[in-house]
Amino acid sequence: MESTEEDRAAVNEKLPASPRRVIAFAQFFKNYMGVSSVVVAALPIPVTSLDLISVPTGMSKILSVYTSLFCFLILGMIFFSRHTLARYMFPALGLKRTPITVLIRVFTHPLVYMIACVLCVISYHNQVGWMEVGVVEAHDVLTLAALSYLGIFIFAEASFILMAIKEYLQDLLKLSEIELIMKSSKKSHTG
Repeated sequence: MESTEEDRAAVNEKLPASPRRVIAFAQFFKNYMGVSSVVVAALPIPVTSLDLISVPTGMSKILSVYTSLFCFLILGMIFFSRHTLARYMFPALGLKRTPITVLIRVFTHPLVYMIACVLCVISYHNQVGWMEVGVVEAHDVLTLAALSYLGIFIFAEASFILMAIKEYLQDLLKLSEIELIMKSSKKSHTG
């Protein structure tokens, strides 16, 4: 059965002309964060190239490529999950409070990722420091050092993105600061 011109025209009318949600977020994100998250995602390349962070021999190219890749994946994943995240970011909208929702709400807070970033910085410098002074063999801590290095940038990126996505969703939901403060205040006094 061949489709007619009318059938094709009807289908074409239903197709989006452009990825407007992604474009809207990109524009909002650019205005809100400037280029901060893109810089964080791309930062490992110049940081390792300029030897600003001591990187074990032979690992600089691999770490800079994978770190940038994972940072951009985090950006995409958080944006993709924005509808689900909104339920936890704005509990004043009526999400029932259960132990699991409280736990998920904690993990949608940027501070968690900032703390994780700091812990990765400490871990990374400890691991690399131990290798440099010969306390441990490089191969004994190389995996942990690499994971800590990745974590530094990935957790920083996640923190930036969560801050931006919350502002984006608040704007999209047309929630004012006062509404959120008042609803949150009422929930904490009643629940």
